[in-house]
Amino acid sequence: MAAYAAVVSLMYSINQIQNHFHPPVSLDKNVVESLAENLTFLQDFLECYSFHFGYSKEANPLEMRIADAAYAAEDVIESHIFDQIHAGSKNRGKKISSIDFCVSLQSVIDEIDSIKKEVIKIKEKKGIQDQLQKNPTPSSSRSSSAFMGQNPVVGFDDIKLEVMDKLIGGQLDRQIIPIVGMAGIGKTTLARTVYQNLAVVEGSCPLELEEIGKEIVENCRGLPLSIVVVGGLLARSKQTREYWEYIAKNLNSIVNLEEDEHCLKVLHMSYNHLPVHLKPCFLYMGVFSEDKKIPVSKLIRLWVAEGFLKPCSDGKSLEEIAKEYLIELIDRNMVLVHQLGCIGNIKNCHIHDLLRDLCLREAEKQRFINVIRPHSVKSSQDASNQRRVVIPKVSYQENALNALQSMSRVSSLTFWDSRDVLQLYNFRLLRIMSFSSFNHSYYHEHVLKLVNSRYIVLNLHRNAKFLSSICLLWNLHTIIIETGGKVTAPVEIWDMPQLRHLMSRIGIYLPPPRGGNTSRRGDVVLMNLEILGRVINFKCCDDAVRRIPNVKKLKILFDGEVDGNCLAKLGELQKLESFRCYSLLGVGDILHNHTFPRSLRRLTLSLRAARSEDVLGIVGALPLLEKLVFIGTFEGRVWETVEGQFRSLKFLKLEDCPGLDIWTTESSHFPRLEHLVLVLLEELQVIPPEIGEITTLKSLKLVECRNSAVESAKRIQEDQEDNFGEVSLQVKVQISDYDQIQELQSLFCSNFQLV
Repeated sequence: MAAYAAVVSLMYSINQIQNHFHPPVSLDKNVVESLAENLTFLQDFLECYSFHFGYSKEANPLEMRIADAAYAAEDVIESHIFDQIHAGSKNRGKKISSIDFCVSLQSVIDEIDSIKKEVIKIKEKKGIQDQLQKNPTPSSSRSSSAFMGQNPVVGFDDIKLEVMDKLIGGQLDRQIIPIVGMAGIGKTTLARTVYQNLAVVEGSCPLELEEIGKEIVENCRGLPLSIVVVGGLLARSKQTREYWEYIAKNLNSIVNLEEDEHCLKVLHMSYNHLPVHLKPCFLYMGVFSEDKKIPVSKLIRLWVAEGFLKPCSDGKSLEEIAKEYLIELIDRNMVLVHQLGCIGNIKNCHIHDLLRDLCLREAEKQRFINVIRPHSVKSSQDASNQRRVVIPKVSYQENALNALQSMSRVSSLTFWDSRDVLQLYNFRLLRIMSFSSFNHSYYHEHVLKLVNSRYIVLNLHRNAKFLSSICLLWNLHTIIIETGGKVTAPVEIWDMPQLRHLMSRIGIYLPPPRGGNTSRRGDVVLMNLEILGRVINFKCCDDAVRRIPNVKKLKILFDGEVDGNCLAKLGELQKLESFRCYSLLGVGDILHNHTFPRSLRRLTLSLRAARSEDVLGIVGALPLLEKLVFIGTFEGRVWETVEGQFRSLKFLKLEDCPGLDIWTTESSHFPRLEHLVLVLLEELQVIPPEIGEITTLKSLKLVECRNSAVESAKRIQEDQEDNFGEVSLQVKVQISDYDQIQELQSLFCSNFQLV
């Protein structure tokens, strides 16, 4: 909900100011304590009280009043920050008067205090009770669906029996069975037929909930999305008759609506029952374009930058909290997994079209998101209150830029297909500017005027150095550098304690921290920094490592003269989970006598000068390592693994390893390996047959390998069939040489594919 997001965001902003090593403004201690007390009270109220008033085209007035007050407070504070920073940069640090700021802030505080008093009266009058203890609106009489059970599934008898068997076949854990396929083949009819079967209903819920379960299933009308989402709601709720009856009555009231509208009402009920901390995360999904996969890493960075994630007291980072929230939404079937990574992590997600429709309806109703459309007309008051604005298409852009002139309070702009945003540097409160595609007109001299920015994408010329004034962006979380070449960062980067993610697609030169004290308050430690890459010739020396103690992802490229101690302190980064290191030809042995952090889970090494056998011996001892990509030279011609190594490894990719003729191993040396990829191993004679004895192995891919290696993969697959009676191993072979393809043609089949 918008109110909860606004309150959490305001508390987060105040905390960022109070804990900043060089606060952009000074806030009176008594004012902050009073404001924090009132905000905590309202936050607790929103977390405990449910605004479950059924579907309505209007937002709840009290909720919107809370949201508007919190937004207003943030606007007053961040507008003053904007004025102070720009005045200081123009007048050599001279500050402007704070009288108007204090008056405006006090006015907002008075409004928040007034809201608190109103909430206290509500609590005293009605009490805060669980929704189940309230008397729901009497439901309309239930009528049987006109189409339930009328359409038999022709040709699907075997599939129907298989699905029913999975649902009621004695499984103790809850079964979720996706039904997928092309439009029109009968997915919905199959779902209706299965779910009208009483045996399924009886076998899928506790005995004491059997009758009410039948009613819930019937009122979902066999619509797969309704069934899935309501199932997710029930799965995450208390298994009590009272709660299920409450859900059934809500479904009864909408049973006679048209199909799409019925489904939307069911989904709205599921949205209403989301925990309050998940609602802003769900509504935010509306900023992404329809039918597009959403990179989870980007989604998490945006959630964090928006400020609506409530920090935990247990030490978890905001990124960890965001991942947990996403998993909760997926468990409730409100967000769908689009693609898994090679070690089971969620890489991309997406949202069902109807859920996205609900998302946008609810988000626009609460002024949480505004999508600018060609003929959309809003009153001047509505326009001025918009916080997050989405511009869908280039064709709308002129109309959008005109509309934006009246939206002075915009804090987040999302372009799905942008070309020119030169006019956007006048937005004083802008925090986030996000693009779906690369933009050629978004230069950093413009964005550096937006001092409240938290998430920026910079377009820099090749070999450029971006300006030291970036340190004026006092609360910057994410810097993404999109450019055609390598760029140089200013040393002032080390003085930005709020920085969480610094990323460059090609490469960035990051100067070492300045020695000694950077200010009277001492060196700045980037406690929040989690992602750093792709950094060129970065030295993990004492001072640098001390400044980034919590970094989790580090990517380094060595392309010139470096000494053997450039990674000397790498092992001291005890939070490091992902490390990528690339060294070009001519670079010395950068890993000589160095150790890796035992916290590593993902590792990519491209090392031309190091002895691969020695490096892999060190890598194999990492207890948590799940993914390894290795490029290097084998001087001894043989790689022999030993017992006790690679205990957690799920994914192994060996690429371009000159000198690797023979690989000797045992299945017990890779006890959890699931995916093996071999690329450009032109000298490897055969894949060890013991690889086929690894019971967890799911896939094997060979790219531009010699014939004997491909033939050995086929033998491994055949041995599996002989030993286990079936082939679970999927093999893919990629070859560009026509003659080689012809020589191997007889090997290829459905599970041994040429790609």
